[in-house]
Amino acid sequence: MRIWQVLIPIKQLARAKSRLALSADQREDLTLAMLRDVADAVRACRHVRTVQVVTEDTRVARTVDAERLPAWSVAGPSGLNNEVRRAAACLRQSGSRDGIAVFLGDLPCLTTTVVSDVLEAAPKDRQSFLPDSSGSGTAVLLAPPCVPLTPFFGEDSAVSHSRIGTALDCTAERWAARQDVDTLQALDNAIRFGVGAHTRRWVLAQPKERLASCLRPAAS
Repeated sequence: MRIWQVLIPIKQLARAKSRLALSADQREDLTLAMLRDVADAVRACRHVRTVQVVTEDTRVARTVDAERLPAWSVAGPSGLNNEVRRAAACLRQSGSRDGIAVFLGDLPCLTTTVVSDVLEAAPKDRQSFLPDSSGSGTAVLLAPPCVPLTPFFGEDSAVSHSRIGTALDCTAERWAARQDVDTLQALDNAIRFGVGAHTRRWVLAQPKERLASCLRPAAS
C-alpha cells in the first residue's frame, strides 16, 4: 500500500473566494469551513501519513492549530504554486519516500472514500492530476515517490499539468473531489451533492433561505 503526505494550500483569507457574491466575513468563514472538511476527509484516509496546510495567513494558521493540524509557511516568493513547491521540496529533503498529494482546500464534498480512490488510482511513475468540475482547472495533484511535484495551479492548469503528467479518469464517484467552489452556482451544486459537516453548519447559519433549502445530508 502506497503512503502519501498531503498538502492543502490556502490563500490569504482577504483574497480567497473573491468571485463569490458574499460579504468578506462570509467568504472567509466559508473558506475555513471548507478547509476543515477537506482536512477531516484526508486525515481519516489510511493511505495518508501526514496532512499539512500551506498558508501565509495567520488566521488560517490559528484555525488549523486548533484542529491539531500543522501549518507551513516557507519563506520565499509568494503565490500558491511557489508555496506548494517549497513545501513539497521540504518534504523531499527530509528523506521521505512517501508520495506527495495536493488537495485544494475548497472541496467541501470530499469524503475519505473518495480520497482513497484518488490516491490508489495515481500512476506509480509520473505526476498525475484530477481536473476540477469545469475540466479546465485542477483539484488534486499527485506525485509518487522520486517524482518531483510540479504545480501549475491557476487558469487552465489542467492543460499545463497534462503536459507533464496524466489526468485521472473523471468517474462519477470522483465528483466529490472535483466540485470546487468559486461561485454561488458552484456552492449550490456542492450543497445539492452533499457537503461536509463544517460547510453544512456554515450554510445553516446564513440568512439566505435558498442555500439552506437545498441542503441535504453529506454523502457517505
